[in-house]
Amino acid sequence: MRARRFGRPRLGVAHERMNGSMPVSERSVSPHVLAPAAVSGFAPEQPSHSLALIHACDLNPDDPILDVGAADPPLIEALLAEGFRDITVIASSADALDAVRARLGERGDRVKLLHADPLHFHPLCRFALWHDGVLFRGLEHPEERQQYAEVAQQALRPEGHLILTGRQFELGNQFELLDSQPAPEARSRSAAHELLHCRFCRHAPRRLSA
Repeated sequence: MRARRFGRPRLGVAHERMNGSMPVSERSVSPHVLAPAAVSGFAPEQPSHSLALIHACDLNPDDPILDVGAADPPLIEALLAEGFRDITVIASSADALDAVRARLGERGDRVKLLHADPLHFHPLCRFALWHDGVLFRGLEHPEERQQYAEVAQQALRPEGHLILTGRQFELGNQFELLDSQPAPEARSRSAAHELLHCRFCRHAPRRLSA
């Protein structure tokens, strides 16, 4: 018997199809490198926007999920409450991981916490979902974003989902944009500095015809 899925109706967001090698936004901005403590104010108590994108992935409860940066403990809490059983959180900041551990309390035993640099991550399994609300948007150089995309590609299953927050997304042609929406928790007065929540799908490798 197939496990129950946790899919939810998709939001009424304009779906923009595009090649992943092109930035979602052509705006000229200089993102800041933000430590998890610096962005803790952006993490909502009710992570509705991240959850909406995750629901659209239509995951099974046993599908492996990776949260990068540990910047949104309420999101991890919400995923556990929804029945997801294979959650990993990775961050280079021990303080950020301690915040997740303190938030979850006894439930922390149900989440794998990894103290490591996500840009040099070598996972032992492939994930169905890679979620990152903080690290990617702080990468200043195209080379860093390219390295990030390569690591995410290796860590994700074929047709796995990548959810990011940022302003421009040079991810290469291995990822296709499925959903995008403004990030209201960090929206500035100037549209040129508006953050976006985006959901991408990793393309499966093409099979050579016989």
